Amino acid sequence: MVREVSCKKCQKNIRVHSWASDRVELAIEKGEDFSLVCKSCGATNKYNVNDVWADTNKLFDLIFIILLIVIEVLGGYLLISSYSRSTLYLVYLIPVALSMPLLLYFVYRNSENKKVTIFNGYRK
Repeated sequence: MVREVSCKKCQKNIRVHSWASDRVELAIEKGEDFSLVCKSCGATNKYNVNDVWADTNKLFDLIFIILLIVIEVLGGYLLISSYSRSTLYLVYLIPVALSMPLLLYFVYRNSENKKVTIFNGYRK
């Protein structure tokens, strides 16, 4: 989850570095009002915790998808290469093993979306 505010001068997004899961924790960590420096225009402005919004982290999504593709390819290769010694259990194991990384991705996305909804839903 990425926390951001919009620069008051140039309207670019500024990342707020914090591990806070909601605005209350952010207010405890950084204070009700805090200052940030925009990397684009260099302006320093004060922001309230209600100015901060959360979004999903696109970099983690990209890494997760690449990792899942690698796991799918390796898992598929290993299962198909052992398919020559086929048993009845292996026939059922192949679809389950290939669908597990996809299931992990959807569980990850669901938890990230819940975190973003909780953060954006509560205003102090």
